[in-house]
Amino acid sequence: MSIFKSNDFANDISKANSVFSDSKISDENSNTIPGNTSTTATISVGQSLTGTLETPSDVDWYRLTLGEDETVFIELTGSGSNPVQDTHLYLYNSAGVEISQNDDYVGLYSGLTYTAMSSGTYYVGVESYSNFYSGGYRLEVETAVPPTLLDSVQGVNPIDDNGVVYVYFMPGGRSVDGYVTTSLNSYERAQLFSVYEGIEEFADIEFRITTIESQADLTVGSANLGNGLFGYFNFPDSNGNGSYGMLNDTLGGWSPSSGGGLDQGGFAYSVAVHEFGHGLGLGHTHDNGIGTAVMQGVSSSSSYGDYDLNQTVYTAMSYNDGWQTGPDGMSPNNNYGFISTFAPIDIAALQNMYGVNTSNNNGVTSYTLANSNNASTGYSAIWDTGGRDNITYTGSSDAVIDLRAATLEYEIGGGGFMSYVDGVYGGFTIANGVVIEQAFGGRGDDLITGNAANNLLDGGAGNDELIGADGNDELNGSSGNDELTGGEGSDELNGGSGNDTVYGDAGRDRISGNSGNDFLYGGDDRDTLRGGSGSDDLYGGEGNNRLYGGDDSDTFIFAATDTNGNSILDYEDNVDTIDFSAFGVSFSDLEFVEWRSDTGVRIKVNDDFFINVTNVDISDFRANDFEF
Repeated sequence: MSIFKSNDFANDISKANSVFSDSKISDENSNTIPGNTSTTATISVGQSLTGTLETPSDVDWYRLTLGEDETVFIELTGSGSNPVQDTHLYLYNSAGVEISQNDDYVGLYSGLTYTAMSSGTYYVGVESYSNFYSGGYRLEVETAVPPTLLDSVQGVNPIDDNGVVYVYFMPGGRSVDGYVTTSLNSYERAQLFSVYEGIEEFADIEFRITTIESQADLTVGSANLGNGLFGYFNFPDSNGNGSYGMLNDTLGGWSPSSGGGLDQGGFAYSVAVHEFGHGLGLGHTHDNGIGTAVMQGVSSSSSYGDYDLNQTVYTAMSYNDGWQTGPDGMSPNNNYGFISTFAPIDIAALQNMYGVNTSNNNGVTSYTLANSNNASTGYSAIWDTGGRDNITYTGSSDAVIDLRAATLEYEIGGGGFMSYVDGVYGGFTIANGVVIEQAFGGRGDDLITGNAANNLLDGGAGNDELIGADGNDELNGSSGNDELTGGEGSDELNGGSGNDTVYGDAGRDRISGNSGNDFLYGGDDRDTLRGGSGSDDLYGGEGNNRLYGGDDSDTFIFAATDTNGNSILDYEDNVDTIDFSAFGVSFSDLEFVEWRSDTGVRIKVNDDFFINVTNVDISDFRANDFEF
């Protein structure tokens, strides 16, 4: 269901009450080209052809062969002496399931860009709008450059602001487009203007309220717009002049005082963000109204598109409100669980159009995750320009904290990675170009992921999973049974109390199990592993690793793919175990030689592998010290 039935497009308004049929069946009696997968009519990339919809109900399908990742632009227009007046273009997969469609690309004619997810046969469906017209048509398929993610929202006509954009709030009692405006009180005006103040945080643009209407670049009003229209805002024109918009103050939990849907995070507030985006030149993700490209994979306003990017947590210009594909779905309440700011895709588009704010939040900033669903709980995007910052959770629920920024590509994370708390309809994404260095979990079982910077990740209490990713990171599991993975870079990993699993991965890592029965794995490169107290398993992996079992009975594990020269530096005779089970040898196959002038022993497993053990004598070793 469409959330915002905006009248940005006059053609769409005239069609608002039309009914679409999910079944596209041709009138076989009046058409020689079937309207289903039985068609033998074809069109190729680089080809154009003409045809005729002989009756309003006529439907023509053409077979189209595409390769994987091949991008094409398909255009459908009227043609001949009796052209079809209003076209509707569809694209189907090999099973005949709709994967994309377009009504009005230019005027009343249709066009869409599509990148094939896999090679094979596709079907191009030719119809008139709502099967209402007959006449001649021209169909063309040509190779296209894949549109970027920003192309799905970024328009071509920003406001010519001259440094300042003036905003005027309409008084009550004015007739606008057949609606009578309501007088906005101070709270309502403040909430609406806060949308513009939020844009100032990431874009090089200044907004000011004016009481002189002739001075205004943007004019905002509210009224009862009826049950089907939440708001609309006209786009800037080609000369850079702004326009006006209207919001429905009877829907979406709109309230004239705090605690309702007009608080940040409320539904009515998210409508204002969406519509004000139009006023600044942003288009919908699902149509081509201002020359934007339809987001890849989007076949209608309600589809999520490729990688589920068509949601307002990734772009405010979507019709899919909140984080509908998140673990808790869409918010059940108008007062919370919607967007509080523009999202990462919008931020990048508006920065391209108006410039970048390079000084916002340039010190140490802490972004704290909400612990409950209250008025003003919602989804925000972080624009931060400097300082050693953090995302923090202090509660006892399970949290996900992800420090990776939006990539702005068609991929997972293209619109951002969500940080959130289980059961709470709110959280943070991080805009492209922003670096948040630290994350602190709460008392639940948290999942924390770092980025390419040198991160400090602390799980806090609970059974946490910490992933450092790139960079030279410090990971602290703290209490609980934690799993730590350093990733690329030279990391320091501390399991803390509890039975922890710690992976160093690439880089020269320092790994500490601390208390508990831990499993420590160094990974690539030269690592230092310290088991601490408890019965630990230490596996150095590749590189000349330094292994300290610590207190209690520990097991040192080795594999045939490991690098020569691993050193056990605190072996306890009759307490610790050396695991050579991966080599297929027995005690009699081992060769023991003195190492470092009688201060240690080198144990040769075969001609290709040996380890060193310090502060022991050859006579200390017996078969029961090993696992084979």
